[in-house]
Amino acid sequence: MYDVLLKDARVIDPSQKVDGIFDVAITDGKIEVLEADIPKNRAKATIPLAGKIVTPGLIDAHCHPVLHFTDHAVFPDEAGVHAGVLLVNDGGSAGAANFVTLREMYYKRVETDMTFFLNIATSGLIHPPEIQAIQDIDIKLLKATVEENRSIIKGLKLRLLEPLSKVQPDVVQLALETAEELKLPLMVHIGDFRERTEGDPLDVFTRSVVRRLRKGDIISHFMTWRPGGMVLPNGTIFPELKEARDRGVLLDCSHGKNNFSLKVAEVLLAMDLKPDIITTDLSSIGSPYVQSLLVTMSKFINLGMPLYEVIAAVTCNAAKALGVEGEWGSLKPGRSADITILENVEGAFTFFDGAARNTRKGSYLLEPRMILQKGVPRPCRSFYHLPNTE
Repeated sequence: MYDVLLKDARVIDPSQKVDGIFDVAITDGKIEVLEADIPKNRAKATIPLAGKIVTPGLIDAHCHPVLHFTDHAVFPDEAGVHAGVLLVNDGGSAGAANFVTLREMYYKRVETDMTFFLNIATSGLIHPPEIQAIQDIDIKLLKATVEENRSIIKGLKLRLLEPLSKVQPDVVQLALETAEELKLPLMVHIGDFRERTEGDPLDVFTRSVVRRLRKGDIISHFMTWRPGGMVLPNGTIFPELKEARDRGVLLDCSHGKNNFSLKVAEVLLAMDLKPDIITTDLSSIGSPYVQSLLVTMSKFINLGMPLYEVIAAVTCNAAKALGVEGEWGSLKPGRSADITILENVEGAFTFFDGAARNTRKGSYLLEPRMILQKGVPRPCRSFYHLPNTE
């Protein structure tokens, strides 16, 4: 007899190309069966879910859930299980010199599962801009830190800010070679925080970096309007972006406050340059606009991205980007029963993008209704609200 039966939900699991009305049976914290019309009398407990959506546990592959470690971060469970997200990946808050401190603060000490990208800068984001000279990097220490924490460090992070473009020797090449040696993806942040100029030199620098990225590397904030972004104010898209996507570089929307534009998103989506992974880049300064992973997903649904593709971007695609597709992102029998239950609510909603100061109306809002962690049901809540944008 099954422990728990999730009954009559719309199950969306892109890892198995599943989208339909199915039941999910759980025993001993693992998914045992995924099929239609499992009799209720075969389970100790049944959760009726007609009208709801069941997905693999959602993954936020780029956020900053490290409150008190860096400025502007949030508590892991605020980004995670409280919002219907079961795995959060910190996007480079720590470097090799302070990663152990961050690990001891939160890993296995909170309710949400966590992984980490290690910043190329030795001190991480403690004092940005974090790389202003080659002395801000210690590759030997970085490699040792990765090897000692292989189970939870899933990639490297490099922010392409203006000071980095002037550092010699070539930090980008050093980062790429190190990532290659460690067999990890390199996530690059694009977009600086000043005004863009005609023929901006940071645009030239970013384009040169994007040309060098490898399959599995990640471009974060690819929907920015800032200098160093891949879309100009007139709507021109630099060709390096599509070329990178075509060779397997992953596109990450990385919402946040300062490097996401709904207007740029519309331009890119019209050219079929969709995010491979949808992430929040959640921080305390961005939370009034980002709100949650589900609100971020809702923005893309209202921009015309199919629900199935949106779910893929926060389940199997995100798991692959983090190298955890053997454990996360699927409802295959035998997997841990880490599950998110959603509802796609119809109504009149307003969405914001932060510093770009764009607003869009929408008819759909994905709301979290419940999660299961290793088969145990737990509550979660909506973070949608109308922020004070003054």
